[in-house]
Amino acid sequence: SLAEADFRHLHQPAEMRALDELMRHFAFRLRRMELRRERSGGKLRIDMPGTARRSVSHGGVPIELAFRKRRRMPPRLVLLLDVSRSMNLYSFFFLRLARALQGVKLDARVFIWHTRLSGVTGALRDPDPWRAQERLQMLSAGWAGGTRIGDCLAQFEQEHSRTLQKRTALMVVSDGYDTGSPQKLASVLRRLRRKARRVIWLNHIADRPGYQPFANGMQAAL
Repeated sequence: SLAEADFRHLHQPAEMRALDELMRHFAFRLRRMELRRERSGGKLRIDMPGTARRSVSHGGVPIELAFRKRRRMPPRLVLLLDVSRSMNLYSFFFLRLARALQGVKLDARVFIWHTRLSGVTGALRDPDPWRAQERLQMLSAGWAGGTRIGDCLAQFEQEHSRTLQKRTALMVVSDGYDTGSPQKLASVLRRLRRKARRVIWLNHIADRPGYQPFANGMQAAL
């Protein structure tokens, strides 16, 4: 029943603890998948400079071969979380998920946005939950207000696009309700899509019966 529940209906302490446990399980699962990929084998390639160095002690004869080790970088997640009025009932749940991802030391960068964008990675990493909440409150002036998605993504591109790499998954969490320019949103998303490995837009109401993407922001994103 918890898997099918709407976040806005989860208020009891036992339900919140169960949800936190699901989030931690999901984060550890991601971590294990990453480690399995790091351990997966591939073709061995001889490291010629390393082999030459080892051959010195054997009179120049390459008796002891050196092999290149394939570098496997863990994936990076960049989360852009909408905390505008229409997302107010859901924002804290996605922030808890972001905190769980960082708890298993995944490379996750987190930003919240409404009319402006703020980085909250440091606040979520704070081991003291009360102090973390105070830091979030200071960073999130305008929480549950309006939203200008295109402007906020443009701010992210201008100030933080260096966080995007070929191993980066950029996740935008929003219902797409926007008071800004849909043309600007579409243009910025095209540029971000070229810089990241993948762009994912997570809309928490998309699986409701009869849902249609009528919001300007969702139409522009699609």
